[in-house]
Amino acid sequence: MSKNAYQEVYPFTTENIQGYMKDLDMKDKEVLTVGSSLDQAYNALALGAKKVKVLDINKNTKRFCELKSNLILTHKRKELYAAVMCRKSLMEDRGIICSNERFDVERVESLNYYMQNEETYRKLRQRLREQEALTVVEGNIFEMDKTIGDEKFDRIFFSNVLQMLDYFKDKNESAYDMLEKHFPNWKSHLNSEGILQLFYLYSFRRTTPVEEGSLDIAFFESCTGVGATTDAAVLYTKRR
Repeated sequence: MSKNAYQEVYPFTTENIQGYMKDLDMKDKEVLTVGSSLDQAYNALALGAKKVKVLDINKNTKRFCELKSNLILTHKRKELYAAVMCRKSLMEDRGIICSNERFDVERVESLNYYMQNEETYRKLRQRLREQEALTVVEGNIFEMDKTIGDEKFDRIFFSNVLQMLDYFKDKNESAYDMLEKHFPNWKSHLNSEGILQLFYLYSFRRTTPVEEGSLDIAFFESCTGVGATTDAAVLYTKRR
């Protein structure tokens, strides 16, 4: 796979972020998340996170964050979707590759807490005006120490990055071996009682409950809002 893989940004999330994030007590929490649409970061801030750091291998993430954050600060809530979408040519002029994968405005608003109403949008805008509330660094979640040192967080969100393990793992390494190798390092960046969102699962059919003591699975409405299936997030809580 090309070294330029995963360099696209998404105009808005393709996940039901508020479906799981609103139940994770974000108030005054230190948060680390991957970038892409940046909606994980924006939702965390609107939900009361103290600080959010975005870590992403995508070299375009920082520039996209500057552009999208500025649009949030200068446009009304009902104008934001159109404002981001019509900036595609401007983004391309700045070298930012924008994915064509997207939902319509009604669905995007339903997936994002910060777009729910005027009050949630106001909360995000207020937080974005605070110095250092949101920072972006270029880096790889499989080499986190190189970028963030020994920083610890209360919440870490990996979105669906771990579905791309075939791209990141060594030639003769299995996906399970790679997870086993890196999981201790990810845990080391969590504070006590910190929560790590490992996987986002699309169209997940809920069957038997998760056994006590294992990873938690949060179930919520599918991002498509269609059919009987749900989406799910796999969560790990650091108990000590």
